[in-house]
Amino acid sequence: MQMATRVRIAGFFSVLLLLLSNVVWAQQLAERPRQAAMRTLAYDATQETVVEGTVLSYTEESATHDWRHFVLQTAAGAIDVHLGAASFLQANHFSLTKGDSVRVVGVSSDTRKAPSFWCA
Repeated sequence: MQMATRVRIAGFFSVLLLLLSNVVWAQQLAERPRQAAMRTLAYDATQETVVEGTVLSYTEESATHDWRHFVLQTAAGAIDVHLGAASFLQANHFSLTKGDSVRVVGVSSDTRKAPSFWCA
């Protein structure tokens, strides 16, 4: 009889410990900012603008990500323009060269590194 009581008490405390650890874990998740709020790069079509200028550089290769981008010299200064997935651009035979005059529609975004412009 004493052994059965010990097993019940051990089981009760195990369940209690499991429930308390879930409460602590849930509180830690609640303290973190929501992922959607952290995404400063979310594309908002209502904020679209048009940027015109001259291509300063365009990179086909990227070791860090699959997105292509180029630096555009505008009247307001140079900005980093993110075009889209490399596979999509390659499939549509898209390329730019230094000195090309372009007009781009997209959304401005301030990242941790520098302001950038994201195309639709």
